[in-house]
Formats: sequence, C-alpha cells, structure tokens
Amino acid sequence: MQSELTDFSKYKRAFLFGCSFTRYIWPTWADLISREIPNTHVYAKCGAGNVYIYQAIIEAMVKHDIGEGDLV
Repeated sequence: MQSELTDFSKYKRAFLFGCSFTRYIWPTWADLISREIPNTHVYAKCGAGNVYIYQAIIEAMVKHDIGEGDLV
C-alpha cells in the first residue's frame, strides 16, 4: 500500500524546477520522479538562481498550460 505522498498515479504530467539539486551529472530526486511519471519536463539547471527558476516556471505555464492533474 502506497502512502499519499508516493502515489504518483494521480498526475498526468510533472514539471520540475530548480538548481543542481534537481539536475546534475548523477541522479537526483527529479530522476526518481521521472521514473514514476513518464511525461516529465525538467526545467532545472546547475547554478540556477531564483530569477531563472521563476522565469522557467512562467515559461512552462505558458507553453504547457499547467493545471489540475499536473505535479509542479
């Protein structure tokens, strides 16, 4: 039995944002989530700061029409 925190079946897509803790040369938490949700978009970049992350979120919202059923 899975807990609510690990039940990814309710999400149709995932959008992940961040810095090197999210995307790096070795696997991160984002790689684990992308195994559970095949339609995953990672907008993370090593060295990214808050301005980059904010702009990436806005870009993804416009490009992909993020809404209910999406994990952000």
